[in-house]
Amino acid sequence: MRIAYITLGGNPFTVFSQYEIYPHLCLVGAHEQCMRMKIDCDYYLVPSRSALPSVAELNKRYDGILLNLDDGVSPDFLKRLAIPILAINLENIATGFNHVNIDDDNCMRSVVTHLKETGFTRIGFFSVYTFSWAQARRRFFVNNMKALGLTVDERWIGDYDSAKRFLGSATASILKRICIKETWEDQTNVLEQLFDAYLGQGAPPEALVFANDLIASFFYQYAQKRNIRIPGDIAIAGTDDLGYDFPPHGTSFLTTIRHDFSELGGLAAQVLAEIIRKERPPEGQRVMLPMRLIVRQSTARHAPTPAERADMALKNEIVDHIDRHCNDEKQLHYLAHMTGYSLSHLSGKCRRFFGMPFKQYLSEVRLAKAEFLLRSTKQPVMDIAFGVGYTNHSSFATLFNRKYGCSPSAYRTRMLSS
Repeated sequence: MRIAYITLGGNPFTVFSQYEIYPHLCLVGAHEQCMRMKIDCDYYLVPSRSALPSVAELNKRYDGILLNLDDGVSPDFLKRLAIPILAINLENIATGFNHVNIDDDNCMRSVVTHLKETGFTRIGFFSVYTFSWAQARRRFFVNNMKALGLTVDERWIGDYDSAKRFLGSATASILKRICIKETWEDQTNVLEQLFDAYLGQGAPPEALVFANDLIASFFYQYAQKRNIRIPGDIAIAGTDDLGYDFPPHGTSFLTTIRHDFSELGGLAAQVLAEIIRKERPPEGQRVMLPMRLIVRQSTARHAPTPAERADMALKNEIVDHIDRHCNDEKQLHYLAHMTGYSLSHLSGKCRRFFGMPFKQYLSEVRLAKAEFLLRSTKQPVMDIAFGVGYTNHSSFATLFNRKYGCSPSAYRTRMLSS
């Protein structure tokens, strides 16, 4: 089996800047999954959609295609392909095509619910992108605000159209290509003008949700220059959790939604292989990647004490590490070494953070990952159990049955029938 992975960019295995890390992680995840499945994968790193490989070449050489382009490709290009196609995180690809996407609806629901439960009611949304994923996040933000009984004030829904209204089309066009072509100085100056105009409309919102962490980091820098306290004057939240720095707090400051982009790429490769092997229907497959809300200082209603900040940072460090390494049995020992706490002290912290012993929390994370893979892929049950950290199939089956009320195989059958 041979597949093609088509995306925008340069060499996928060089060190990307932090602003280009998303496509890099997706591609590396797909590459690693193809290696595990012993599938040949060729990579097309195209500078633009006009530079796509020919349809004849793709149809001749490959059994399937993974597409990871910011805004998709022309319908004509898709229609002429005679092999299975799977789009990665594209909202506007033609109806009926296969997708593996970030669950942006659930992302916006989680962050708006968190802000409401924290006590914020006047909440805005801000983006400058024209990409389909940004438009989807704006739409889901508005829908979830309404569903949760919160008022949507159109003044505080910032997007590319409002940027054109405030700044004019020529100036706003710099933001359309943010972090791609223009200089950082130009982008920063235009964003500051836009933030001034946005906040100059009246009493600002209590909290702002940004289309991604990058724009949140720009706003944070702007707020520091304007003596706007975050979160004292305006709470902020982002999406993606790609590790941007918020001086002097570091990378553990922004409340955000964590997506595992490497897992997204790997899942896409897995699903495409299943389609090619005819284990799935050839069209209409849609798999949504699970997400996790990471609550940090940027949405605190009241300034946390030093002890509370330390606990918040420790909790997020544990969550982050277990999310990425749940298949390793010695995680508590490693975390104790990494944080400098004794095993007993760290165990007590975990019980307080999660309401359960560390071993049980680790098992809950593993079972949740196994449930998703059983529901979303055709991987053998034994492979799933081993992949999430269970070396004993009988133990895995017992724990899974205890949580979900049936065996892993029966659960998969039930999900397929529903």
